[in-house]
Amino acid sequence: MTGIHKVGRSRRDRRKCNGGFTLVELLMVITIIGILTGVSVTVVRQAYHTARVARTNATITKLDRVLMDMYADFENRRVPSPNFGSSEVASQVTQAARLWLLRDLIRMEMPCSYAEVKLYHSNPSVPTVELGPALFRFRIDGNNSNIVTARVDDSPLRRLYESTLRSCNGRYESAKCLYLVVMYGNPEVRELFQDREIATDPEDNLSYFVDGWGNPIYFLRWAPGLVLSERQPNILLPNEDQSHWSGLMPARRNELADKRPDPLDPTEIGGMINFAESVPANNIWLIDISTTVDDSNPVPRGWALLPVVMSSGGERDEPFNACFGMELSSKSGDAIVPTVDPFYWPLGAPDPNPKKRNHAVIHNHSVRR
Repeated sequence: MTGIHKVGRSRRDRRKCNGGFTLVELLMVITIIGILTGVSVTVVRQAYHTARVARTNATITKLDRVLMDMYADFENRRVPSPNFGSSEVASQVTQAARLWLLRDLIRMEMPCSYAEVKLYHSNPSVPTVELGPALFRFRIDGNNSNIVTARVDDSPLRRLYESTLRSCNGRYESAKCLYLVVMYGNPEVRELFQDREIATDPEDNLSYFVDGWGNPIYFLRWAPGLVLSERQPNILLPNEDQSHWSGLMPARRNELADKRPDPLDPTEIGGMINFAESVPANNIWLIDISTTVDDSNPVPRGWALLPVVMSSGGERDEPFNACFGMELSSKSGDAIVPTVDPFYWPLGAPDPNPKKRNHAVIHNHSVRR
Protein backbone atom coordinates (compact mmCIF):
# COMPACT_ATOMS: atom_id res chain seq x y z
CA MET A 1 0.00 0.00 0.00
CA THR A 2 2.84 2.33 0.85
CA GLY A 3 4.40 1.76 -2.60
CA ILE A 4 1.12 2.35 -4.40
CA HIS A 5 0.60 5.54 -2.43
CA LYS A 6 4.05 6.83 -3.34
CA VAL A 7 3.49 6.08 -7.04
CA GLY A 8 0.13 7.90 -7.06
CA ARG A 9 1.61 10.91 -5.30
CA SER A 10 4.54 11.14 -7.71
CA ARG A 11 2.12 11.12 -10.70
CA ARG A 12 0.08 13.92 -9.12
CA ASP A 13 3.29 15.88 -8.53
CA ARG A 14 4.29 15.46 -12.19
CA ARG A 15 0.84 16.62 -13.33
CA LYS A 16 1.16 19.62 -11.07
CA CYS A 17 4.67 20.48 -12.38
CA ASN A 18 3.67 19.94 -16.05
CA GLY A 19 0.39 21.84 -15.81
CA GLY A 20 -0.59 24.28 -18.74
CA PHE A 21 -0.51 28.08 -18.72
CA THR A 22 -3.34 29.96 -17.19
CA LEU A 23 -5.52 32.23 -19.33
CA VAL A 24 -3.91 35.33 -17.80
CA GLU A 25 -0.45 34.07 -18.66
CA LEU A 26 -1.49 33.33 -22.27
CA LEU A 27 -2.98 36.79 -22.67
CA MET A 28 0.18 38.39 -21.31
CA VAL A 29 2.37 36.43 -23.73
CA ILE A 30 0.11 37.29 -26.67
CA THR A 31 0.16 40.97 -25.70
CA ILE A 32 3.96 41.04 -25.45
CA ILE A 33 4.31 39.29 -28.80
CA GLY A 34 1.88 41.78 -30.38
CA ILE A 35 3.81 44.75 -29.00
CA LEU A 36 7.13 43.37 -30.25
CA THR A 37 5.62 42.62 -33.63
CA GLY A 38 4.17 46.13 -33.91
CA VAL A 39 7.50 47.69 -32.97
CA SER A 40 9.31 45.50 -35.49
CA VAL A 41 6.85 46.32 -38.27
CA THR A 42 7.11 50.04 -37.51
CA VAL A 43 10.92 49.91 -37.52
CA VAL A 44 11.01 47.94 -40.77
CA ARG A 45 8.46 50.23 -42.40
CA GLN A 46 10.41 53.31 -41.33
CA ALA A 47 13.60 51.74 -42.64
CA TYR A 48 11.95 51.07 -46.00
CA HIS A 49 10.59 54.63 -46.10
CA THR A 50 14.00 56.10 -45.26
CA ALA A 51 15.61 53.98 -47.97
CA ARG A 52 13.01 55.10 -50.52
CA VAL A 53 13.51 58.76 -49.58
CA ALA A 54 17.28 58.35 -49.93
CA ARG A 55 16.87 56.65 -53.31
CA THR A 56 14.50 59.40 -54.48
CA ASN A 57 16.86 62.13 -53.32
CA ALA A 58 19.73 60.45 -55.16
CA THR A 59 17.73 60.32 -58.41
CA ILE A 60 16.51 63.91 -58.09
CA THR A 61 20.04 65.09 -57.31
CA LYS A 62 21.32 63.57 -60.53
CA LEU A 63 18.45 65.03 -62.52
CA ASP A 64 18.98 68.43 -60.94
CA ARG A 65 22.68 68.38 -61.85
CA VAL A 66 21.94 67.54 -65.49
CA LEU A 67 19.16 70.12 -65.84
CA MET A 68 21.08 72.92 -64.15
CA ASP A 69 24.07 72.31 -66.42
CA MET A 70 21.74 72.54 -69.41
CA TYR A 71 20.05 75.66 -68.05
CA ALA A 72 23.36 77.40 -67.35
CA ASP A 73 24.50 76.72 -70.92
CA PHE A 74 21.63 78.79 -72.27
CA GLU A 75 23.28 81.96 -70.95
CA ASN A 76 25.89 81.57 -73.68
CA ARG A 77 23.71 80.08 -76.40
CA ARG A 78 23.62 81.80 -79.76
CA VAL A 79 20.29 83.09 -81.03
CA PRO A 80 19.53 85.24 -84.08
CA SER A 81 20.71 88.79 -83.45
CA PRO A 82 18.64 91.10 -85.62
CA ASN A 83 20.04 94.59 -85.90
CA PHE A 84 17.33 97.19 -85.42
CA GLY A 85 19.63 100.19 -85.73
CA SER A 86 22.02 102.21 -83.60
CA SER A 87 19.62 104.42 -81.67
CA GLU A 88 18.95 103.94 -77.96
CA VAL A 89 15.49 102.56 -78.66
CA ALA A 90 16.84 100.19 -81.32
CA SER A 91 19.47 98.96 -78.87
CA GLN A 92 16.78 98.14 -76.31
CA VAL A 93 14.77 96.29 -78.90
CA THR A 94 17.82 94.23 -79.80
CA GLN A 95 18.38 93.37 -76.13
CA ALA A 96 14.72 92.45 -75.67
CA ALA A 97 14.79 90.31 -78.80
CA ARG A 98 17.73 88.28 -77.52
CA LEU A 99 16.02 87.74 -74.15
CA TRP A 100 12.71 86.52 -75.59
CA LEU A 101 14.29 84.48 -78.37
CA LEU A 102 16.47 82.79 -75.75
CA ARG A 103 13.43 82.00 -73.61
CA ASP A 104 11.70 80.51 -76.61
CA LEU A 105 14.74 78.37 -77.36
CA ILE A 106 14.65 77.09 -73.77
CA ARG A 107 10.97 76.28 -74.19
CA MET A 108 11.64 74.28 -77.32
CA GLU A 109 14.57 72.33 -75.84
CA MET A 110 13.15 71.85 -72.32
CA PRO A 111 9.41 71.25 -72.81
CA CYS A 112 7.29 70.03 -69.90
CA SER A 113 4.16 69.21 -71.90
CA TYR A 114 3.17 68.20 -75.40
CA ALA A 115 1.37 71.54 -75.71
CA GLU A 116 4.75 73.24 -75.69
CA VAL A 117 5.88 71.56 -78.88
CA LYS A 118 2.49 71.40 -80.59
CA LEU A 119 -0.30 73.97 -80.50
CA TYR A 120 -3.96 73.04 -81.04
CA HIS A 121 -6.79 75.36 -82.02
CA SER A 122 -9.80 75.20 -79.72
CA ASN A 123 -12.00 74.91 -82.80
CA PRO A 124 -11.77 71.29 -84.01
CA SER A 125 -12.73 72.35 -87.54
CA VAL A 126 -9.52 74.36 -87.84
CA PRO A 127 -6.42 72.33 -88.75
CA THR A 128 -3.81 71.97 -86.04
CA VAL A 129 -0.87 74.36 -86.10
CA GLU A 130 2.65 73.37 -85.12
CA LEU A 131 3.96 75.73 -82.50
CA GLY A 132 7.58 75.78 -83.63
CA PRO A 133 9.44 78.99 -82.80
CA ALA A 134 7.35 81.95 -81.71
CA LEU A 135 7.16 85.19 -83.67
CA PHE A 136 7.77 88.18 -81.41
CA ARG A 137 6.72 91.75 -82.13
CA PHE A 138 8.29 94.40 -79.91
CA ARG A 139 6.64 97.73 -79.11
CA ILE A 140 8.40 100.58 -77.33
CA ASP A 141 6.37 102.61 -74.83
CA GLY A 142 3.05 101.76 -76.48
CA ASN A 143 4.08 103.46 -79.71
CA ASN A 144 2.69 101.38 -82.55
CA SER A 145 5.14 102.95 -85.00
CA ASN A 146 7.99 101.28 -83.15
CA ILE A 147 6.77 97.71 -83.67
CA VAL A 148 9.55 95.45 -84.92
CA THR A 149 9.66 91.67 -85.31
CA ALA A 150 12.15 88.92 -84.54
CA ARG A 151 12.04 85.15 -84.70
CA VAL A 152 14.24 82.33 -83.43
CA ASP A 153 15.17 79.41 -85.66
CA ASP A 154 13.34 76.14 -85.10
CA SER A 155 15.08 73.64 -82.84
CA PRO A 156 15.91 70.12 -84.08
CA LEU A 157 15.21 68.92 -80.55
CA ARG A 158 11.71 70.40 -80.72
CA ARG A 159 10.96 68.44 -83.85
CA LEU A 160 12.31 65.29 -82.21
CA TYR A 161 10.21 65.86 -79.08
CA GLU A 162 7.12 66.56 -81.16
CA SER A 163 7.44 63.35 -83.16
CA THR A 164 8.13 61.31 -80.00
CA LEU A 165 5.38 62.81 -77.82
CA ARG A 166 2.81 62.43 -80.56
CA SER A 167 2.03 58.96 -79.20
CA CYS A 168 1.73 60.13 -75.58
CA ASN A 169 -1.47 58.94 -73.92
CA GLY A 170 -1.61 61.99 -71.64
CA ARG A 171 -0.51 60.17 -68.45
CA TYR A 172 2.58 61.49 -66.66
CA GLU A 173 3.15 63.92 -69.51
CA SER A 174 5.65 66.16 -67.74
CA ALA A 175 7.54 63.12 -66.39
CA LYS A 176 7.90 61.77 -69.92
CA CYS A 177 9.06 65.18 -71.12
CA LEU A 178 11.69 65.17 -68.37
CA TYR A 179 13.02 61.85 -69.61
CA LEU A 180 13.26 63.13 -73.17
CA VAL A 181 14.99 66.35 -72.11
CA VAL A 182 17.58 64.50 -70.04
CA MET A 183 18.20 61.57 -72.34
CA TYR A 184 17.81 63.15 -75.77
CA GLY A 185 19.55 66.37 -74.80
CA ASN A 186 22.39 64.54 -73.04
CA PRO A 187 22.73 60.95 -74.34
CA GLU A 188 25.96 60.44 -72.42
CA VAL A 189 24.19 60.75 -69.04
CA ARG A 190 22.31 57.46 -69.47
CA GLU A 191 25.02 55.65 -67.53
CA LEU A 192 24.25 57.80 -64.48
CA PHE A 193 20.87 56.17 -63.98
CA GLN A 194 20.08 52.61 -62.95
CA ASP A 195 17.33 50.57 -64.55
CA ARG A 196 15.24 50.75 -61.36
CA GLU A 197 15.13 54.56 -61.72
CA ILE A 198 13.36 54.31 -65.08
CA ALA A 199 9.92 52.94 -65.98
CA THR A 200 8.08 52.62 -69.28
CA ASP A 201 4.39 53.15 -69.90
CA PRO A 202 3.23 50.02 -71.76
CA GLU A 203 0.40 51.95 -73.43
CA ASP A 204 2.56 54.42 -75.38
CA ASN A 205 6.04 52.95 -74.82
CA LEU A 206 7.34 56.26 -73.42
CA SER A 207 9.76 56.16 -70.48
CA TYR A 208 9.96 58.32 -67.38
CA PHE A 209 12.02 58.53 -64.19
CA VAL A 210 10.52 57.09 -61.02
CA ASP A 211 11.10 57.73 -57.34
CA GLY A 212 11.70 55.18 -54.60
CA TRP A 213 8.02 54.23 -54.57
CA GLY A 214 7.83 53.70 -58.32
CA ASN A 215 5.83 56.92 -58.88
CA PRO A 216 6.73 59.33 -61.71
CA ILE A 217 9.14 62.19 -61.04
CA TYR A 218 7.52 65.35 -62.39
CA PHE A 219 9.07 68.32 -64.12
CA LEU A 220 8.21 71.99 -64.46
CA ARG A 221 10.62 74.21 -66.32
CA TRP A 222 9.42 77.53 -64.83
CA ALA A 223 7.50 77.92 -61.57
CA PRO A 224 7.28 81.62 -60.64
CA GLY A 225 5.00 81.03 -57.65
CA LEU A 226 6.55 77.91 -56.16
CA VAL A 227 6.17 78.71 -52.47
CA LEU A 228 8.28 75.80 -51.24
CA SER A 229 11.37 76.93 -53.17
CA GLU A 230 14.54 77.86 -51.32
CA ARG A 231 16.50 78.48 -54.51
CA GLN A 232 14.38 81.14 -56.22
CA PRO A 233 12.13 83.90 -54.90
CA ASN A 234 8.75 82.70 -53.76
CA ILE A 235 5.63 84.80 -53.53
CA LEU A 236 3.04 84.82 -50.79
CA LEU A 237 0.16 87.12 -51.61
CA PRO A 238 -2.19 88.23 -48.80
CA ASN A 239 -5.28 87.07 -50.68
CA GLU A 240 -4.96 83.51 -52.01
CA ASP A 241 -7.58 84.29 -54.68
CA GLN A 242 -5.07 86.73 -56.16
CA SER A 243 -2.24 84.22 -56.33
CA HIS A 244 -1.90 84.34 -60.13
CA TRP A 245 1.70 85.27 -60.69
CA SER A 246 0.95 86.91 -64.02
CA GLY A 247 -1.02 89.55 -62.11
CA LEU A 248 2.02 90.90 -60.27
CA MET A 249 2.64 94.57 -60.91
CA PRO A 250 6.03 95.51 -62.39
CA ALA A 251 7.14 97.13 -59.13
CA ARG A 252 6.51 93.87 -57.22
CA ARG A 253 8.34 91.89 -59.89
CA ASN A 254 11.31 94.20 -59.57
CA GLU A 255 11.46 93.71 -55.81
CA LEU A 256 11.98 90.02 -56.45
CA ALA A 257 14.39 90.71 -59.30
CA ASP A 258 16.55 92.77 -56.96
CA LYS A 259 16.94 89.72 -54.71
CA ARG A 260 17.49 87.11 -57.43
CA PRO A 261 17.94 88.71 -60.87
CA ASP A 262 17.29 86.73 -64.01
CA PRO A 263 20.68 85.50 -65.32
CA LEU A 264 19.22 85.46 -68.84
CA ASP A 265 18.43 89.18 -68.62
CA PRO A 266 21.71 90.90 -67.64
CA THR A 267 20.61 94.17 -69.28
CA GLU A 268 17.38 94.12 -67.22
CA ILE A 269 15.33 95.04 -70.26
CA GLY A 270 12.48 92.79 -69.13
CA GLY A 271 9.24 93.26 -70.96
CA MET A 272 5.71 91.94 -70.61
CA ILE A 273 3.48 90.20 -73.12
CA ASN A 274 0.44 92.21 -74.12
CA PHE A 275 -2.13 89.41 -74.00
CA ALA A 276 -4.94 91.64 -75.20
CA GLU A 277 -3.25 92.14 -78.56
CA SER A 278 -1.27 88.92 -78.89
CA VAL A 279 -2.61 86.21 -81.15
CA PRO A 280 -1.37 82.88 -79.73
CA ALA A 281 -3.37 80.87 -82.27
CA ASN A 282 -1.11 82.33 -84.95
CA ASN A 283 1.90 82.07 -82.65
CA ILE A 284 2.55 85.82 -82.67
CA TRP A 285 3.34 87.54 -79.39
CA LEU A 286 3.43 91.29 -78.77
CA ILE A 287 6.05 92.33 -76.20
CA ASP A 288 5.69 95.75 -74.56
CA ILE A 289 9.06 97.30 -73.75
CA SER A 290 9.11 100.41 -71.60
CA THR A 291 11.95 102.93 -71.83
CA THR A 292 10.60 104.85 -68.85
CA VAL A 293 12.23 103.98 -65.54
CA ASP A 294 10.38 105.59 -62.64
CA ASP A 295 8.21 104.59 -59.69
CA SER A 296 4.98 104.84 -61.66
CA ASN A 297 6.16 102.97 -64.74
CA PRO A 298 9.19 100.76 -63.98
CA VAL A 299 10.64 98.34 -66.49
CA PRO A 300 9.10 94.95 -65.52
CA ARG A 301 12.14 92.78 -64.95
CA GLY A 302 12.16 89.06 -64.22
CA TRP A 303 13.76 87.13 -61.39
CA ALA A 304 15.67 83.85 -61.47
CA LEU A 305 13.48 80.86 -62.30
CA LEU A 306 14.91 77.36 -62.10
CA PRO A 307 13.59 73.99 -63.32
CA VAL A 308 11.59 72.06 -60.72
CA VAL A 309 12.00 68.29 -60.31
CA MET A 310 9.59 66.82 -57.79
CA SER A 311 8.40 63.52 -56.33
CA SER A 312 5.14 62.99 -54.46
CA GLY A 313 7.13 61.42 -51.64
CA GLY A 314 5.11 58.21 -51.62
CA GLU A 315 1.75 59.94 -51.36
CA ARG A 316 -1.08 59.06 -53.74
CA ASP A 317 0.07 60.16 -57.14
CA GLU A 318 -3.17 61.48 -58.62
CA PRO A 319 -3.98 64.18 -56.02
CA PHE A 320 -0.37 65.34 -56.01
CA ASN A 321 -0.34 65.52 -59.78
CA ALA A 322 -3.55 67.52 -59.84
CA CYS A 323 -2.60 70.02 -57.15
CA PHE A 324 0.73 70.81 -58.76
CA GLY A 325 -0.92 71.44 -62.10
CA MET A 326 1.56 69.27 -63.96
CA GLU A 327 -0.92 67.87 -66.44
CA LEU A 328 -2.35 70.98 -68.05
CA SER A 329 -4.39 69.83 -71.01
CA SER A 330 -2.36 69.39 -74.18
CA LYS A 331 -5.27 70.88 -76.11
CA SER A 332 -5.73 73.88 -73.85
CA GLY A 333 -4.95 77.19 -75.51
CA ASP A 334 -4.18 78.70 -72.11
CA ALA A 335 -1.62 76.00 -71.34
CA ILE A 336 0.53 77.22 -74.20
CA VAL A 337 1.05 80.69 -72.71
CA PRO A 338 3.87 79.75 -70.28
CA THR A 339 5.95 78.62 -73.27
CA VAL A 340 6.94 82.20 -73.97
CA ASP A 341 6.31 84.03 -70.70
CA PRO A 342 7.99 82.22 -67.79
CA PHE A 343 6.34 84.56 -65.28
CA TYR A 344 2.79 83.79 -66.34
CA TRP A 345 0.59 81.23 -64.60
CA PRO A 346 -2.61 80.25 -66.45
CA LEU A 347 -5.79 81.61 -64.90
CA GLY A 348 -7.75 78.77 -63.39
CA ALA A 349 -4.72 76.53 -63.13
CA PRO A 350 -4.03 74.94 -59.71
CA ASP A 351 -1.96 76.96 -57.28
CA PRO A 352 1.61 75.64 -57.66
CA ASN A 353 2.02 75.20 -53.92
CA PRO A 354 1.97 71.48 -53.09
CA LYS A 355 3.57 72.16 -49.72
CA LYS A 356 0.28 73.10 -48.09
CA ARG A 357 -1.53 70.12 -49.60
CA ASN A 358 1.17 67.49 -49.44
CA HIS A 359 3.97 67.77 -46.89
CA ALA A 360 5.79 64.71 -48.18
CA VAL A 361 7.02 66.13 -51.48
CA ILE A 362 10.69 65.66 -52.33
CA HIS A 363 12.09 68.26 -54.72
CA ASN A 364 15.27 69.87 -56.00
CA HIS A 365 14.50 73.35 -54.69
CA SER A 366 15.60 72.63 -51.12
CA VAL A 367 19.10 73.77 -50.21
CA ARG A 368 19.13 71.25 -47.35
CA ARG A 369 19.02 68.24 -49.62
